[in-house]
Amino acid sequence: NIVITHNHHPVSKGQINNRSTDLTSSTRYEKHVFIPVTPIIMRPGYLYFVIFLWLVFTGGRFTAPFLKEIAGFDDALIGITIAITGLLGSLLGSVAAAYADKLEQAYPNKGRIMFLAVGIVLGTLSFEMHCLLLSLTDDKSTTYYIAMHVFARVLFAIFASIIFPILDGVTLSYLQLKSEGNPSSYGQERLFGAISWAIASILIGPAIDILGFKVFFWTAPVAAVLCLITFVKYMIFMITYNGHTTKQGHKQIKDEEEEVGADEIEMTASSGVQPEHAISCESPPNYGDDQSSEEQCVAATENDLETEIHSETTTQHMHQTVLLLKSMLVSYTAIGFILCSFLLTMGMSVVE
Repeated sequence: NIVITHNHHPVSKGQINNRSTDLTSSTRYEKHVFIPVTPIIMRPGYLYFVIFLWLVFTGGRFTAPFLKEIAGFDDALIGITIAITGLLGSLLGSVAAAYADKLEQAYPNKGRIMFLAVGIVLGTLSFEMHCLLLSLTDDKSTTYYIAMHVFARVLFAIFASIIFPILDGVTLSYLQLKSEGNPSSYGQERLFGAISWAIASILIGPAIDILGFKVFFWTAPVAAVLCLITFVKYMIFMITYNGHTTKQGHKQIKDEEEEVGADEIEMTASSGVQPEHAISCESPPNYGDDQSSEEQCVAATENDLETEIHSETTTQHMHQTVLLLKSMLVSYTAIGFILCSFLLTMGMSVVE
């Protein structure tokens, strides 16, 4: 793009028509190179920050007094409800992470983030069910009212439980991409969540004292919107970053394949032996004149291999999921561990 910029000395029409006039004395030609705007450098720590903020703004450590004040639960029911939600989180987290990995394979750089967004949105809607129930009736002693609050809390626990395993997968993928797959790097990302939890807890405490526990019905949607905005920015950054690195990687792989191919051709010509991964077709079908039979044979064989690998991968994921669920009840020790975790969670809610 060439931009013509005039200096302070004006150029008359007669001067322009006169070809002998030196226009360079009054006109400056500049070539402007438009560079695409570099996206904001994102990291999983920002995801931890907004998600921990969302957790605090949907109850956090104030869940027990929130349920007692809003839902009218007694201490025993609060302990049982929180214990059930913790147990559901332990059971469903790994299963959700497995399906998020499959979605990530189908939609690279988007799958896990999409799963996180679904968990945040549905979790927020489940939490807002407490507000809906509170507006429908003022009688907190009916069995139906209490049961619906328990149901809302269980739904919230289901959707919240899928977040952290998926978030850990996002973090590990990022660190692997950045070649920083060591524990200290993971801890640095998780530190953002601890800082967010502390800041949000400090802010929500005085808000509860002033406005009451109903303030959570306002803070939860705000935190959810912040999460969605951060998810979109992170997804755009990863797509842009991976697209750049993928182009470089493809170029490098292509150069390496050309070098390996040249070596194999030379080896085959000298020894007469085909390489191990060579594809041969005794009687390839005739698909027309646009492409040679040998190329058609190679393409068909590659498609068959991809289909077979995808089928084996799906079967392996299902088998691993079943084994994971069975391993939780494989011995008395495992059953005792789950029971103790359940009772410990109840005790923690009583302390709160």
